[in-house]
Amino acid sequence: MRKKEKSFPLIRFANHTVTTSMRKTLRPRRLVVIGAVAAFAVLGACAGDDGESSTSPPDKTSATTSAATATATATDKVDVKDFVFGPKAITVKAGATVTWTNQDAFDHSIDIESLKLSGPKFGPQTTPTSYSHQFDTPGTYPYICGVHNSMTGSVIVTS
Repeated sequence: MRKKEKSFPLIRFANHTVTTSMRKTLRPRRLVVIGAVAAFAVLGACAGDDGESSTSPPDKTSATTSAATATATATDKVDVKDFVFGPKAITVKAGATVTWTNQDAFDHSIDIESLKLSGPKFGPQTTPTSYSHQFDTPGTYPYICGVHNSMTGSVIVTS
């Protein structure tokens, strides 16, 4: 009597039939997608400024701790939470100081291009956990997070 050859059960995988004895191989397109997602995750976590800041703006700037943030009024406060500035737009009078308080697990920074301002990182990975800037001149000042440039907001200064 002739011995039967050992056969392996078949498994359907992504429109391919693969025997259980074969290693599961991924399509090249999937490898590219997986690699791209991993690269973006690494770049997003590591991206940021190099600690150097541009020239000082004409307005007053200071980094403060959470305790000093308590002195800011509610209308002059922006929370940084879940990679979003809240409120996204804030209106203040000329001479007011706006304080951004980081409640995320990652550092952030405030960059205001029209003032040539590139603020320091602030948050749990560096000290302090908040950042303040005094706005003396009326106008609209759009800003971004210098670490995560998809985060945007604006300060509207009235007279």
